[in-house]
Amino acid sequence: MKRLTSLAAVLICFFQISLLPICHCRSAFPSMDVNLIKETCSKTPKPALCVESLTKVPQSARADVKGLAQIMNDDVLRAKAQEVHTQIDLLIKQGTRPQSLLKCAQDYSVVINDKIEGVDEGLKVNQTSKAVQAMDDTVSLVSGCNSGLKQSLPGHSSRVVSPMDVDLISQVCLNTESPTVCEDSLRQRFNGFQKLQDAEFMAKIITEQVLPNKVAIVLDIINKEYNRTRSSNLLTCAENFRNILQLHLKSAGGALRGARGTSDTKTALENLSSVSNLANQCQAAIGGLRDSPVLPKCYEVSIVATADAYIIKTLAVLQ
Repeated sequence: MKRLTSLAAVLICFFQISLLPICHCRSAFPSMDVNLIKETCSKTPKPALCVESLTKVPQSARADVKGLAQIMNDDVLRAKAQEVHTQIDLLIKQGTRPQSLLKCAQDYSVVINDKIEGVDEGLKVNQTSKAVQAMDDTVSLVSGCNSGLKQSLPGHSSRVVSPMDVDLISQVCLNTESPTVCEDSLRQRFNGFQKLQDAEFMAKIITEQVLPNKVAIVLDIINKEYNRTRSSNLLTCAENFRNILQLHLKSAGGALRGARGTSDTKTALENLSSVSNLANQCQAAIGGLRDSPVLPKCYEVSIVATADAYIIKTLAVLQ
């Protein structure tokens, strides 16, 4: 939500710039391209955020200053507000129902259906005061929502507001025991995945490609370590990871593909739970081998399986 508030502050500055006489804007910004974005964003309180947000929208490269303000409102703010509203609805469906969260759902509906529309109308007719008032109201509603959640959901507010502040990978990894290990494992493969629409594809790729590859690496390390140490506990680990690869991941992948396009989330989740449990059992079995390279790899598999399960649970609630 802090990100939305910052974007709103950026947009308020855009109003002041975009509603200047056209001749002034053209003389100040002769090149209507990325240079215009940088020059205009430099006059806002959050230049880096402004540039980052606008350059993700292809139409920005051809827009004048007023057009950039419209893009910031219609494409950036609206999309992020809708994403947060979806996440709030998800939490409510999952049984998290404090009054503050219910109020947030109402407030975000107002932001999406009233305030952002008010900004759009103000920009179209060059009514600066109307646009600024609508965005001031947005800032107030979002800030009030954030404050209420921090009071009623201490320790959980970061997860509630995360869709505004982080991308999909970070949002998922926050729900694992080690967000750092999770992000290190998934970031390179899924960098740029930011919307809930990406989640289903991500879950299938993790289940059918990422986890099998990581398990194969673990098995290779286990074999090398066994040849070096002859530890019987490593044989137990090898058996666990063969079961993960040959049984549980195949079952989870098949469940996600489903018959006639219908996924079986319950079966997928049960098998991913088995993946995590078997990886944890391996960690416990070789705990005495503190310097073993197997240990961090077992932990990584467990964390990624947990992240995968979180994605699937989220999708199941939304469907």
